[in-house]
Parts: sequence; C-alpha cells; structure tokens
Amino acid sequence: MLVYVYGGPNSVQISDAFTLGWGAYLTTNRSIIYALIDGRGSGLKGDDMKFSVYRRLGSVEIEDQILVTITLQSRFPYIDQTRTAIWGWSYGGYATAMTLAIDRLAIFKCGASVAPVTSWIYYDSIYTERYMGLPSLEDNQQGYNNSDVTRLVENFRGKQFYLLHGNADDNVHYLQAMELSRALELANILFRQQSYPDENHSLRSVLLHVYTSMDQFWAQCFDLDNFAAYG
Repeated sequence: MLVYVYGGPNSVQISDAFTLGWGAYLTTNRSIIYALIDGRGSGLKGDDMKFSVYRRLGSVEIEDQILVTITLQSRFPYIDQTRTAIWGWSYGGYATAMTLAIDRLAIFKCGASVAPVTSWIYYDSIYTERYMGLPSLEDNQQGYNNSDVTRLVENFRGKQFYLLHGNADDNVHYLQAMELSRALELANILFRQQSYPDENHSLRSVLLHVYTSMDQFWAQCFDLDNFAAYG
C-alpha cells in the first residue's frame, strides 16, 4: 500500500469527485493500494480538528498518517504490512519525511519526498508564522525545533528514502533538501537523491523523469515482479 499525503493546515484530499492521476496508474498497472488520509489539521471537519496543529506543525497530522495506516493494516488482511510506503510533494514532502522520522515502529518501509520543507525556519514567514508564531525563545522556538526534520533523522535508518528537488525552486528553496541531505549524510544513513537543475517547485518540464524514477523506486520498495518502467 502506498499512502499519498499532503497534510497542510486546512487542506482536504478526500472527496467524492472522480479524478484520474498517478494513483489510478499505480492501482491499475502496478496493483498497488493507493490511500489518502485527512488527519487532524485538515479542513471541513470543524475548528477543533483544524486548529489542532496550531503552533505545532509536524505533530498530530503526522501521527494520524501512522495511526490510520496501522488501523488499515489490521482491518484489511490483504494489505501487506511489510510493503507499505508513503509519499508527498511540498508540504506532503515534509509530511512524508516527518512520518519516517517519528515512525519508530517502521510501519512505513519506504518514502519519497518531493520538494519538501525540512525546517520551518527557512520557509516563507507569511505562511509559517501564521501557523507557528515566531521562532524566538519568547514565542515558539521549541515548536520550530520539534518540527525540524533535520533534527530527527535517526529513524530514517533501515528505511528506503528518495529525496527529489529542483534547484531553482522559489517556493520551497533547494536549501531545504540540502539541509536534510546533510543531516542524513552526517548520520551515515543511505538514501536516494535526485536534483533537477533549473527546475522550480512544479518540476514541470521533467515530470516524466520524476514519475519514471519514482515508479522505479516503488518497484524496488515493493519488490514488484515483471516490472517495466514506462517512458
């Protein structure tokens, strides 16, 4: 099973609308269960749930990805607990990395983060301070520290991790990926990384390469038989 996560404040991923995307490709061509989870912090479920992430991004919305996945694994015996993974883009890339970072039980064996925030101190203040307050001792320095993936890399050990980022990203700066990369390297944790020269946050002109490489990554993660990459 592959969980797709976004997880940003007030976001909603699950709807009754009919959509076709990469998830449909994976389910029909790779026989992968594709799951979306709107946990705490998501919208359309009341203020208590929405504001549960206030001043603590990277906390309960991440815990819910793990807890719901555990519930799904226990409820549906056809979900292979040894082949469960997670991926996301932007805030979803952050949520993916943070999930691997706090997942001490290794519920997720693999993860792919595309253009992730890794430390909120480096993200747009107009967005970050709205949810986190100020990164000062007088306000919420501890909240920023707790939400920093680069401080929590030990639990990446033994998991397969793929980090993708465009080095011309003017939304989530490339520095974010490099900070996480540096932390993993200093901890001697092996991972896979793809940098896209002159590409912004959308990676628009290299999307075929993005999805082909991730397709290959999931084939390795899930040990898929008779795999043939598209492209």
